[in-house]
Amino acid sequence: MSAQFGEALVDAQSQTGFPDARCAYLENSSCLMTAQAIDLNTGLPFVPAAVAYRVDDVLSQQNVVPLTSITPALLLQVIVTSAQNAMISLSLNFESRQVLFQFTDGLGNVTYASVFYDLVRTLNIQPCCEDFPQVENDNLEDCGIG
Repeated sequence: MSAQFGEALVDAQSQTGFPDARCAYLENSSCLMTAQAIDLNTGLPFVPAAVAYRVDDVLSQQNVVPLTSITPALLLQVIVTSAQNAMISLSLNFESRQVLFQFTDGLGNVTYASVFYDLVRTLNIQPCCEDFPQVENDNLEDCGIG
């Protein structure tokens, strides 16, 4: 008998490797998403018949990664690349992204599960004067920062 989709466990892995309620990553950082399909009858993970995912920016509703098929497995892992985690807005300090997984079970039923994470802008972060006392504020190139 084919496994019937019951639920999904979808998680964004923090940069420390531990799952968090909602992870935040520095802009242009890659990040790892994991997912498992859970059988409705047994409550155990199963390999779906088909899996796809997409990544969208929540505020702008811009698609970052189009719907992409991946090889079904017991534990699914998707890496959102650093290029895909470039911030879209030029004025916001934070952006939220959604990774949406599409699971197809052995009966042909399609179900969706998602996880959200945040991106944090780093462009305007500059060292404090006490961190680099030998450097003038406007000449950070002397310490390899500009």
